[in-house]
Amino acid sequence: MQHYRLYHSQLLECDQKITLTTQQQHYLVNVLRFKPRNHDKTLSLFNENDGEWQAELTFEGKQYHARLTHRLQSAPEQPIQTMPILCFAPIRKSRLETLLEKTTELGVMQLQPIHTQYTQFSLNDKKGADSDRATKIVRETTEQCERLSVPIILPEISFTALLNSIDENTPLLCFVETGDAVPAPLYLAQHYQPSTKTSRTAPRFLPRFLIGPEGGFSPTELQALQSHPHVQPLSLGTRILKSETAAMVALTLWQACCGDFIKPRIKFN
Repeated sequence: MQHYRLYHSQLLECDQKITLTTQQQHYLVNVLRFKPRNHDKTLSLFNENDGEWQAELTFEGKQYHARLTHRLQSAPEQPIQTMPILCFAPIRKSRLETLLEKTTELGVMQLQPIHTQYTQFSLNDKKGADSDRATKIVRETTEQCERLSVPIILPEISFTALLNSIDENTPLLCFVETGDAVPAPLYLAQHYQPSTKTSRTAPRFLPRFLIGPEGGFSPTELQALQSHPHVQPLSLGTRILKSETAAMVALTLWQACCGDFIKPRIKFN
């Protein structure tokens, strides 16, 4: 049985009939060959507020509609304080698309582009993945990976603006290649110990991670990070990782420590 999911930002409730957008209709009918009364395929609609709902596909008045029948899962999928914010310097288009897709799969809540001294790309230029394309990637990845919330892509800010936003309530875990950095697995294990065999102690703050650009941070930026009282430099080992790889490793470590890796996967009949 194949199951397909569509994100719908508006209210979802039982017996509601929702007219699908032109893009959603094209995707279901022309790409997936999903037709009303298909017995080998199922459909659900979801969002971060109302959870996920089983739906029946119907065709009326030259439009495809989804009628919600029952709730499959409730929101939230994961405690808000364990869903990290990823601050990153935009990279080359194909690699940036990989970063957006994989960090969405790994539960990132917000994506914050940062312009550093060595940043060469932007979400707003022709060399990078434009903002509309980036939004499409995270939405489609959300539909595929069975999470409820679509990550928010924030407007790009400067490195200085990021530093000015850091305080004791919004600390920053910065993954660096050089300098006085604590191994990330040890730091996370020491600060987020399991409270029981089946649950983890949730952090008191919303975690923010910082991944540097191609070429790393400049010496001036490294000094600013290492001297900031609310920045914790962390290391991901002896090898130099590409930006998208570092982001995936960092989020994997976080989810294994205090995220939802121990939560059973939702199964659809």
